[in-house]
Amino acid sequence: MSANPITVAVLVFYLLVLIGIGFVSTKKSSGGLSDFFLAGRGLGKFTVALSAVSSGRSAWLVLGVTGTAYATGLNAVWAVAGYITVEVFMFFYVAKRFRVYSEKTGSITLPDILENRYEDKSNLLRITSSLIIIFFMIAYVGSQVVAGGTAFSSSLGLSQSNGMWLTAIIILLYTMLGGFHAVSKKMFCKLCLCFYL
Repeated sequence: MSANPITVAVLVFYLLVLIGIGFVSTKKSSGGLSDFFLAGRGLGKFTVALSAVSSGRSAWLVLGVTGTAYATGLNAVWAVAGYITVEVFMFFYVAKRFRVYSEKTGSITLPDILENRYEDKSNLLRITSSLIIIFFMIAYVGSQVVAGGTAFSSSLGLSQSNGMWLTAIIILLYTMLGGFHAVSKKMFCKLCLCFYL
């Protein structure tokens, strides 16, 4: 299968912009752990919320929900309704409390928050919550890389494994360079690409 030259050009431009965002964000993310992992707590609510939804749900939303809708029809509406309800609850009720508490205690991660909140000196909460997060993040990131491989395979004619390698390299590059600031800013590039397609 040969890829459309315009599609290739737009995709290459998009990937170069992602890497550029990583380089530009390096300066803003190099002030310490809080700058790298939380973008210095300086991003607006809308940017953080949109980034979380677009990054965290991209492959599931684009491939999973459409596949479910194709396979089951209107039953997919229930999955979307449940998902939206949980997201709204999390952003309006839980996230605000986490933000306030994490700033007050200097916590960066969810294990930090749990350990500080329950004054766990044994590190049991930190270790348990970290293992749970690692387990689910491996499955989540793996599915994102597979989805990226599928997208590159169908749009550029690459093999599935080469598409997965390309996805992993791009994600690692801009995330390691710019941290959460780069991840949040790439969301605007995704929106622009969606408008083009």
